[in-house]
This record gives sequence, C-alpha cells and structure tokens, in this order.
Amino acid sequence: MKFQAACLTEYLNDHFYTRSQLLIRAKLDESSFERLLAKKIMPGASYRMKTTLVLDSFFGEHYQEEERQYYAKGYVGWLQYLLALELEKAEKQDIAAIVFADFCSRYQSRLAALAAQGFHLPVMANKARLDALLLSEWQHFLSGTYGLCTRSGLPEDIATKELAITMIKAIVGEALELDLTALTPEQRRQLIRLVDLLDQASSAFAPHEVKRSSRERYINQVRLKYKLN
Repeated sequence: MKFQAACLTEYLNDHFYTRSQLLIRAKLDESSFERLLAKKIMPGASYRMKTTLVLDSFFGEHYQEEERQYYAKGYVGWLQYLLALELEKAEKQDIAAIVFADFCSRYQSRLAALAAQGFHLPVMANKARLDALLLSEWQHFLSGTYGLCTRSGLPEDIATKELAITMIKAIVGEALELDLTALTPEQRRQLIRLVDLLDQASSAFAPHEVKRSSRERYINQVRLKYKLN
C-alpha cells in the first residue's frame, strides 16, 4: 500500500500542479481564482487528495485533515487567457458566453485541422449534434474531467481525443469486436494513425486508473489485439 501511495503521489506531482503551484505560475491570488471558478469559466481540480495527519505527543493525539487539489499543467495558459480577457472585456457582463464561444472555436478549429489530415468526425456536418457535443464537452471541461484524461486539459487535446476514439470505434467497434483477420490494410494504416494521435493527446492516467481507462482500451488493447507495433 505504501508503494502504491508513493507511485500515485509521484504521478500527481510529475503531471499536475497543486492549486498553490498553479496560482503561483499564473500570478493569481486565491480570491481571483475563486471568482473565476464561480463564473464557471475555470475548470475544477482533476484530483483531490485528502489525508489525515496523526500527531502523538505528551499532550495526546492530534488529528488534522488536509486536502490537496491537483490541476492540469495546461491550465496555467487557460488562466492567463481568462485574466487577459477580463481586462479586455471588463465592460461586458456575460464573460462566460465569450469564454464558451472561444472554447467552441478552438475545439472546432482543431477538428478542422485534423480533417485536413484525413481525420474526419461525421458530427461536424450536423450542426445540432455538434452543438450538443460542444455543450457536453464544455461541462466535462469545467468539471476537471479532461484535466485528468488529456495531456493539457485544453480544447485542442479534448477535440483530438474525442475524434480519435470515435473513429477507432467506427473501425473496430466499441468492444474491439472486429477480428484481426477482418482488418483491411487500409483500416490498419488508419488505425495506426488514430491510435498514435490518441496517444499524443491522452494522459498517462494515475496507476490505479490505467486498467479502466480509455488509454488501456483504445491504445494499449488496440495495439496488442491488432498487432500495431
């Protein structure tokens, strides 16, 4: 258990910033950070580590609970973007709408760039479905989910992950039900590109999460089953 805890702590410290580290790098104070969270334009923590400290002395045992929050490192840039936007749009009340529109623009720009490389997400042709997707992605973004499962937690990696997984499923099925012998040479070439693309955008995941993660299913298992290495 001690080894597992050490591995988890090492992973979090290597791949994320604590709340205090994030604020120092973004040159932001606590009250300003809380304001951005309250406006629902700043993602929440991806991990919250709660620990109980036990101190034993002449005066007896003392218990103290602590919580440490971890944020994606890419959120330094997001915070700087928000602060610059607040200064520029200070007179506008609905800054949340502006931020959401920028999120959608960055997301769609990434999809367009990937389409130019031969990766096309069918949902792009259906405005109603695309709008619903973007709203759903925005909610996951704000909850901190994408800070956990993508490298940067930012719209570009989120769009890449969504596209890659959707296209991988289209080729081999959600449960990887396509048999290896049924995979055509063209499908194999596309699958290699998609898995590599997903690998670039996906996080490593915490040690206790890997086996249940999208990385395990759509990168590790796909490479193994379809002999992509």
